Amino acid sequence: MAISLDDNYGPVPWQYNSIAIFLSRIAGIFYREIGVWGLEKIPNTGPIMLVAAPHSNELIDVVLIVSVLYTYFKLPISFVIAQRSMRRKFVGVLAAGLRCIRMNRVWDSSSLGSGKIFAPNFRNNPRLIKGRGTRFDQEVEVGDWIMIVVDGKQTLRAKVAEIRGPQELYLEASFLESSDYGASNSLEVALTNTIYYLASNPEGSDLMRVTSSVSAELKAGSIIGVFPEGHSHDQPDLIPLKTGWAVTALSYLDTNHDPNFRIVPCALHQAHGHRFRSRAGVEFGQTIRVPPALVEKYKNGDKKEAAENLKELVYGNLKTLTLTDSSTSLLETTQTMRELYHGQSGRCSLRQRTVLNKRILETLSSKRGGPGVDSLLHRVDQYRFQLRVHGLRHHHVKYAVFNRKYASVLLLSQLCKLLPVILATIPSLVLFAPVLILSHKISGNKRRRALKTSPFKLKGTDIIASWKILVAMAVAPCLCSLYVALMTYWAYQSRWCSMLPSYIPTHMVPFLGFCLLPAITIVSLYTGEFAVDVLKSLPQFLILLRPGGTRLMEDLFEQQRKLTREVKMFIDSSIVNSQGM
Repeated sequence: MAISLDDNYGPVPWQYNSIAIFLSRIAGIFYREIGVWGLEKIPNTGPIMLVAAPHSNELIDVVLIVSVLYTYFKLPISFVIAQRSMRRKFVGVLAAGLRCIRMNRVWDSSSLGSGKIFAPNFRNNPRLIKGRGTRFDQEVEVGDWIMIVVDGKQTLRAKVAEIRGPQELYLEASFLESSDYGASNSLEVALTNTIYYLASNPEGSDLMRVTSSVSAELKAGSIIGVFPEGHSHDQPDLIPLKTGWAVTALSYLDTNHDPNFRIVPCALHQAHGHRFRSRAGVEFGQTIRVPPALVEKYKNGDKKEAAENLKELVYGNLKTLTLTDSSTSLLETTQTMRELYHGQSGRCSLRQRTVLNKRILETLSSKRGGPGVDSLLHRVDQYRFQLRVHGLRHHHVKYAVFNRKYASVLLLSQLCKLLPVILATIPSLVLFAPVLILSHKISGNKRRRALKTSPFKLKGTDIIASWKILVAMAVAPCLCSLYVALMTYWAYQSRWCSMLPSYIPTHMVPFLGFCLLPAITIVSLYTGEFAVDVLKSLPQFLILLRPGGTRLMEDLFEQQRKLTREVKMFIDSSIVNSQGM
């Protein structure tokens, strides 16, 4: 389905068309399935600020949104992108073609300070900062910014007013005064012994230029995309939103008084977004019109509070749309409960799974600690743990009803399917092994480096996919050209040892090579995907054939049956009846 809104938003430049088509193909190759819903909520006219979260897949999140908007609407979107990303040559070219607006973030120019800092008298004199192993007199200058990260999510910063020695300095304003951070207890705990970062230029120095560029695009009726969290991350919950985008939106409305301007929240659902051939969902929420009271407050000079209020409004909408929670364990339990609820009733769509997951999570978050809820969660966790220990998935347990003889037949059948598929995959696997090796090695190195330099990452999975794709896009064409050159040389020397048919001219070999190699790769991609699916279907048969395996599968089957009944009763009574699913 493609809905054209070009008459309302203007023609799409050919450069954008070319890049959007290219990125759409990249998204189609990387993701097995891309689900999209809420398209009807995108306005037909007027400038839009699209606010997307969670930002869990660095550059791939941009590719995903560009692909969706182009595929369904043929609409261009310009993102506000970090200057650090623009410095990458290939990314910079694509970003320029997409008319992205660069932003110099203070975090990108920061450096890790020596030692650790603490506030010796946080309650009475929070501006006094001391250090252990620090070198303030060598590394810091008056007017520099010192930054800390609280709870692995919130960045706080303050300007240095006075340097009193290598292990003591004084701030112009405390971290709380500078950042409007409410959780003073967490800050007090953090400032007992924490690492810190130093930067020379505040983020606000670049905000005026970005605001001007964004306002010009919005005035032309364009769509501007922002990731309000400010950083890509792999945390289970949203990290606190930045304020710059809210200031930009309010500044535009203060200057232009545009009644058609709206903010569209966008949720990116990627349970395993860093994995090749995973699934992704893009959900657009109800449009938000900025309350006139906030614009008036901004106009009257209370800019900081107006921006904070708008940020809270959008955060609430994003929190409703996204499947996020501070507990990774609770998210995994929610997924298991959804699988138990659907049981063997058939495959449901990505949208249905996401909607039910969100409603289960909301119910568990509100009823946790209630009668019977914790007991049910404990049993579901035990079931999930047993599946993980034995390398099984929820849908594998149904094979417990088969005896060993039938399991042997099914295993042999799956292996017969697997053999020709593996043979079809081997040519591409051998030819492009350097791409696989380099992408794995480089993305791993980048992940480890990101973990050392960024406090927002738990495992660094948010950058893996981006670097794998960047490496593949750089190395694969070079490798393909090398193979074509070798094929051509061999053809001119001996016509491939007389194996090249006489009706194929030698000068046609390069053309055939550039057609044949991508075709082999695409075929191997899908056959390899099928092979992986077959391999994932083998564990239950192998367990049934080993000693004691039948008993284990029967116990899991009985446990699944009981849990399915309990979970269905819980969901039907707590969610379906109350929300009318």
